[in-house]
Amino acid sequence: MRSITRSRRFWISFFMLFCFSFFNYAEDVRSGPIDLYLIIDTSSSLSSHYAEALSWIRSSLLDSILQKDDMITIISAGTTTHILSDITFTGPESSQGLEKSLQSIRLQDAYANLAGAIKEARRRDLTKVHPKALGVALLITGTDNTTAVHEKNDKELEDLLRYSKVDDFPGWKLVVIGLNLDGKIKAATTEYQAFLNSLEQRN
Repeated sequence: MRSITRSRRFWISFFMLFCFSFFNYAEDVRSGPIDLYLIIDTSSSLSSHYAEALSWIRSSLLDSILQKDDMITIISAGTTTHILSDITFTGPESSQGLEKSLQSIRLQDAYANLAGAIKEARRRDLTKVHPKALGVALLITGTDNTTAVHEKNDKELEDLLRYSKVDDFPGWKLVVIGLNLDGKIKAATTEYQAFLNSLEQRN
């Protein structure tokens, strides 16, 4: 797997300022539950490899990283954006319900409004009940579709993508985006980096 960091300046500053162990797990530094927004590209670009992506979601998220009281929202990103699930994670029963929602997705849209889905995740994160909780969006998309994430002259999107990371898998990509890091500095960025480390160790 090849990792690509979108914002070199951010990560250099990050390591110089905070210098914590790269191999910490997310649960080691958590100050509380996280809010996770799982965005699924429902265009045909992902259709040939969705089974592999779903397997990764099952093993790396549902069975490993999510903890009791985490909030998880599933967002479909096609020509329109839909909220498929919005729940508080409680354990195995929650995993089963989330997987059922993911399996019901049909990947047949001609276009995926990925930028719009990311903004919807950010909008929901701004109005959540616990504003201090770490907010992270995970975007699952086809390998030929990540250009749709970027829009010219869109400062809101550019600001969000400053804290993004892209991982390449055979046939699909994972884009991880920190939604509420600005103004929180050490505590939030430490949690966010540890969350990224947890994903790396489970891949």
